[in-house]
Amino acid sequence: MRAKFIFEGFVGYTKDRVGNTIEIYENPKSIRKFEEDTKAVVGLDSNLYMLDDSYNMNHDDLKKYLEAKGKPVNTYDYIRQPHLIRYEDTNYMYASEGYIPSSILKKLYEPLRATSKLNPNLIFVLKRHDEANPRIDMQNPKIIKIKAGEKISSGAGVNISDSSFSPAY
Repeated sequence: MRAKFIFEGFVGYTKDRVGNTIEIYENPKSIRKFEEDTKAVVGLDSNLYMLDDSYNMNHDDLKKYLEAKGKPVNTYDYIRQPHLIRYEDTNYMYASEGYIPSSILKKLYEPLRATSKLNPNLIFVLKRHDEANPRIDMQNPKIIKIKAGEKISSGAGVNISDSSFSPAY
């Protein structure tokens, strides 16, 4: 409960798997005081739902909580509702490690572009969290980065509209 002072976008409290109280926010204005590597999901409404501390809670738990609260989510839709992880204590949001093969990341472009318009304080990177290195990724033109609805890298050699792959799950 480190983000208590951030009242805008507060959705509610839930318990993680070991009984700790977790706060959930919708499109938080700042994530500076959130825990490192915390989790978030995108709703069908393009809103970003983020946990202030998620060590003992997974993305599906968050989606089930949001579904119970009447938020527009579908527990089993991993493409239109990307699962994200904050990189350390930065404003960079990477895709969850569950996106295998990583070629599926291209399908997350449109949902993340819509979400970025509602979250101009964040940068969404089309790369898996377990492969993340913002110092290098921000310089690499082949890595697609989205900020405030715009692509901020060329993503050279990446065809966003390629639909020749399907989810591994």
